[in-house]
Amino acid sequence: MVAAWEGDRLTVWSGTQAPHIFRTAMARAFRLPEDHVRVVVPDTGGGFGQKMHVLPEDVAVAALARVAGRPVKWIETRRENLAAASQAREGRVEIEAAADHDGVLLGLRARVVADNGAYHIHPLTAALEPPGTATILPGPYRTPAYAWEALAVATNKPPLGAYRGVGMTMGAFVMERTLDLLAARLGLDPAEIRLRNLIPQGAYPFTSASGFVYDSGDYPQALAMALELADYEGLKRERDGARGDGRLLGVGVSCYTEYTGMGSLTYRRRGMAEVPGPEPRECHSPPTAPCAAASRSRRKGRDMPPRRPRSWPTSLVSRWSMSWSLSPTPTRRPEAAEPSRAAAPSPSTARREWRR
Repeated sequence: MVAAWEGDRLTVWSGTQAPHIFRTAMARAFRLPEDHVRVVVPDTGGGFGQKMHVLPEDVAVAALARVAGRPVKWIETRRENLAAASQAREGRVEIEAAADHDGVLLGLRARVVADNGAYHIHPLTAALEPPGTATILPGPYRTPAYAWEALAVATNKPPLGAYRGVGMTMGAFVMERTLDLLAARLGLDPAEIRLRNLIPQGAYPFTSASGFVYDSGDYPQALAMALELADYEGLKRERDGARGDGRLLGVGVSCYTEYTGMGSLTYRRRGMAEVPGPEPRECHSPPTAPCAAASRSRRKGRDMPPRRPRSWPTSLVSRWSMSWSLSPTPTRRPEAAEPSRAAAPSPSTARREWRR
């Protein structure tokens, strides 16, 4: 990151994936009009969520540049990022499932508890991952009834933030584990219980119990094709033969959906007021012709040119070494819940396992 001042105007070069949010935060931090802050995003690598945040270091670099009276450049080390940037996926889920004797789901009840760290992260707050886990949990399956509760618990760790998956990983794991346990209890094949619960082809557009709208798809056919291509029956025979020889060999099946294109409306429903939805537009037309506007993606990953041009003169930049920690001493994270504790087919079993 590089920050440079010209009078009361601030220019920041950053790898952020949310330049408008970054500009608003900087303007608010330094009590400037937004048009006095310019955010330049050069060609950058992947975003993966963590580059959506505005962290204390970002404000500190701009403040140092103002005090020093010259541009300031800061490069975060990998160790600093792992120790003090956002963290995620430290959560536990207690789930109850109801199904008929054929293994068809009738209802789910889930309670999601996530480690939020010591502070909220800007602009996503603690309302990002716990509701994300709870709402994606039904996945591609029909769930006629679903009740969920999401909690974020304050700890002494760095803040919970967007980190590649944003709750979806935990939600998918819990749902798939639930179906495996249910299949074992009813004596069904794991693939068969999924085929009985997947959204059928003729049900679209389908609104899930958590409110997501599925516009199209054919999940049963996709699973059937995957089983055929993988030679699922052959894999099971190989597994059984290996176990007969004393070797532990397993075959796993899972189905997963991921929501994309989240807009400001989704955030507003969660009470997250600091996530707007601006997009750039380019319009070229003669004075008498109608204007057609279009947007394009930012240059990341595959859109980047083979050679990246230098974005700022390094000779004009002061080098500062910074560190940031929200915890005075290293802390040991609680062990993740064992798979058997993440999901259970009955309320009584779930509560017993959770309290051990």
